[in-house]
Amino acid sequence: MHTKKLTALMEKETTLLAHFAARQTELQEAVRGRDWVGLAKTIDELQPLSARIEELDRKRDDSFSDLRIFLRAGEDESFTQVISRLSFHERQELLNLHRKLKIAVIRLKGACGRLGYYVRSLSDSMSQVLEELFPHRKGRLYSRSGQARAAAEESVIIDRKL
Repeated sequence: MHTKKLTALMEKETTLLAHFAARQTELQEAVRGRDWVGLAKTIDELQPLSARIEELDRKRDDSFSDLRIFLRAGEDESFTQVISRLSFHERQELLNLHRKLKIAVIRLKGACGRLGYYVRSLSDSMSQVLEELFPHRKGRLYSRSGQARAAAEESVIIDRKL
């Protein structure tokens, strides 16, 4: 019973993580294509999906704790150590799901990393362009009281779609 619940939760979480990674790629495409409506739509879809993944992760952790207690395993034992007490078939199924879950997490981290790299790279490029166009706004400025403040109080609009 404990293994069936854990198996179902791991399968659902793996599927949702893969779906989240696909949405993250859509988010990157929306940023790259300057599709701000699509970007907002994707963000709106990602928020409840993220909450659902967090909920499933908590349930999976609780289910694993229940299995650990059922098998009389110590709290310091790893996932592999705990499931080694199960039958061969149950152990293999959980190990395969564990691998799939890890792969889904790695793919999601990659998708998030690509988006972060793209946005940082774009931001750095824009900063360099602005520094070339407006050299008098470069550097750190200080207020009369000696506090650091932004180089320019007003915004500069380069492209309304950017």
